[in-house]
Amino acid sequence: MVDSGYSHVDPLPEPGTEYDVGVRCVLIDPHLKNGDGSKAAVTMPRSFEMLERVGVGTAIADVGRPAGLARLGSNGGWLGKITGFTSARLSQYVPTAVGQNIVEAHLCARYLELGGKILRAARVTGVSEDDTAADESGRCTVAVERYVYVRPPAQAPPLPPALAALTSTSLSARFAVGADGKQSMVRESLGLGYEGHEYAQSFFLADVELEEGVAEATGWERGLHA
Repeated sequence: MVDSGYSHVDPLPEPGTEYDVGVRCVLIDPHLKNGDGSKAAVTMPRSFEMLERVGVGTAIADVGRPAGLARLGSNGGWLGKITGFTSARLSQYVPTAVGQNIVEAHLCARYLELGGKILRAARVTGVSEDDTAADESGRCTVAVERYVYVRPPAQAPPLPPALAALTSTSLSARFAVGADGKQSMVRESLGLGYEGHEYAQSFFLADVELEEGVAEATGWERGLHA
């Protein structure tokens, strides 16, 4: 069982609730809260520049660790180093080690500050274009259902009565943005194809926590050595 509970989750809105650009914006997220894992290793300068366009790039960069160089290894040996990551002529930012959980937290806070709405523990089940709008505004209907995602083998806690009272609904919006990954329900509902392929390689990702003294002894204060 996950211990986060449903403190970040609101009831689903009534069917037909309207969300319009410039008025209200809603993000539908199957997770119970922001991510806890760091996931990403290094965030590049261009990403910080784009994040700063919404007012969070510098704040995120300030809590990360600059990456001056990287060391590559394979089959038990070191292949070499990569340097030259930074250039004041190209960007005010430098490659920086900062967790995705930190990026998510800053983006979430900024999104809510701007008046955005998050429907957590929910997922899109379909998108249909509405051709009957009286003003020909081209609205679409987004079908949503209560769905809780937690990473296996964890299990989601039982839904409290307030959240179980309404388990499916629909939203009316001018635009629906499908940012829901390779298995996008938004894309599928609109009949759009996906030209992807499977990787033949296997990948291993790990989050490693180091004591501050260990990090400094291995070169973190001079840049990323990994």
